[in-house]
Amino acid sequence: MIIFDPKLPLTGHKGQKDFSETVLAEVPLEIFIEIFSYLDPVDLLRLARTTRHFTKFLLSPSVDSIRLWRAARARIFGPVDLFGMSEPHYADLVFERHCNYCASDTSSEIVWRAFKRVCRTCMLKLHVDFAALLANDETAVLGQLVQNRSQLPFMESQRVLFKADVRGFDGYFLPDMVNYAREYASLGRNRQAIRRWVRKTTQDYSQHQRLVRMARGWFFDHEEAHKASQRRRMIEERVLEVYERLFLLGWQTELDLMPTNLIEGHSLVNRPEELTDEAWSTMEPVLVAILQHHREERLVFERFNAVRLLLTVALKRYLIAESATFAPDWVTLASIDDFKKILSIPLNIRMTRHSFASLIVRLPEIISRWKSQQHARYLGMLRQATQTKVGDSDLYLATSTFRCKACQQSQCPSRAQDFPWINPPSWIHFDSKASDAARSMVTVCGFDPAVATYTQMNLLHPLLECLGIHNAEIRPIMWWQQMLVHATHHVEAPQGFRLVERDDNVKTEKLESLSEFDWQEFYREGGKNRFKCLICSEVCESPMLRGHMETIHPGCTVAEMALGSVHIADTSFPVLYITLPRMVPSRRRKISAPRRIRGSP
Repeated sequence: MIIFDPKLPLTGHKGQKDFSETVLAEVPLEIFIEIFSYLDPVDLLRLARTTRHFTKFLLSPSVDSIRLWRAARARIFGPVDLFGMSEPHYADLVFERHCNYCASDTSSEIVWRAFKRVCRTCMLKLHVDFAALLANDETAVLGQLVQNRSQLPFMESQRVLFKADVRGFDGYFLPDMVNYAREYASLGRNRQAIRRWVRKTTQDYSQHQRLVRMARGWFFDHEEAHKASQRRRMIEERVLEVYERLFLLGWQTELDLMPTNLIEGHSLVNRPEELTDEAWSTMEPVLVAILQHHREERLVFERFNAVRLLLTVALKRYLIAESATFAPDWVTLASIDDFKKILSIPLNIRMTRHSFASLIVRLPEIISRWKSQQHARYLGMLRQATQTKVGDSDLYLATSTFRCKACQQSQCPSRAQDFPWINPPSWIHFDSKASDAARSMVTVCGFDPAVATYTQMNLLHPLLECLGIHNAEIRPIMWWQQMLVHATHHVEAPQGFRLVERDDNVKTEKLESLSEFDWQEFYREGGKNRFKCLICSEVCESPMLRGHMETIHPGCTVAEMALGSVHIADTSFPVLYITLPRMVPSRRRKISAPRRIRGSP
């Protein structure tokens, strides 16, 4: 049986005996139990070595003592097997590092045969080789059993290693051998008694080995968890010291604003080592460079958001004050030379509304000049593309279709890595393929392509069926703006379009709801097709359009959504505009989501 026997001497102080016999004896036991209930196993273990009163109570098999040990162990480990040990023995094995035989506090190893810790000196004393076993008067009687050890597993020798001693030796655990020798000698030459003893000892040894395997597995897991906890603690202390040194260098404000992983996750910081001056001399320039880079990126981001907010608000106020229908987006406005001069101020200077006060007063004049420049630019592209003499009115024809070459850069400035107005790309070009498709649609609707305008087609708002080749024999039916985009994605030019009458219920199905409509089927380049919400001027990709309407405008019906969104490439001036919410036309008509009909193309 494994019995806990603390070898460490009781701490001795002058007057301790008188104190324990007088004061402690007068304190009710319930008070001690209440105090002890908040302690961990290692605290109870060390408290048991202070006075004889505590030793007697905590190491006794009383119900109160056992309850205290179990509660303390459960708070740390939960329900675990004690592997045949008592509660104090279990706590001593797990938490203490001293030798259980000589009480030395040097490094120790666990002897699993006894579930005790042993120092190197005691390890060599407790294990003997075969010659020493036979030379010992107490164990010499085991010579015959050792010779038959292949049939007696409890008599097999064990490899004795002690950390750095990689060679080791085959030895026998002397305390067990002494017990075996006494039991064997007491049997005399009674063969039946010897057989019963061998059988019982073998069973006890097998059961003990099973407990050893379980204990070793649990203990190694606990040791790994303990090492990981120690490692985390050392890293936390190192990180705190790094922060303190960076605070002294004046980086506290930036550290409060930046993600913690940039410093704490750095390979020079995230180490379970003490921070020395030599290590800091290597670490300091690297961390300071990270902080400087983050500050530069943060200032750019703050400037970006500030300019976006200030100019967007100014443009919306302009639209309301001037009763205008459109204006340039804030990125385009920021690319005008008048605004570039203000934006060139250092990043560390905060930009406010007063920074643009002088230009906001002149905003109608600036926007008017911009419109004239854009008008002349698009007119020049149209003349070059058609090689004909065109006038101002030709810009607003339904067949005059322009498209953005780099929509992700120009139409989604939040993704830009730098100021998008520093080097604006050539965004717009005349789309001849879309122009040809628009000419075919206008003709189907009964208009003259030479005079039909984009506004007239929007007022008609026709439903069109594409007669081109499609997968799964599905023929899409869309509003003309969506059909214009669909036609430009055909590998081959569409074979034509058919005008669908509103009361045509013979060949068509009911219009499908937006949730059942597969936008990706018709906009195969969904990541590059963007829609602008005319209600809030938000721009989103085609797969996100439905989510935007449900989240931002939950009360918007499908019909209202059809009026409230427009594909960016379908506008007559395909630059993003900040547009006020438009009124629903007085002439009511049934408007729903795009639909599909089945049949052979």
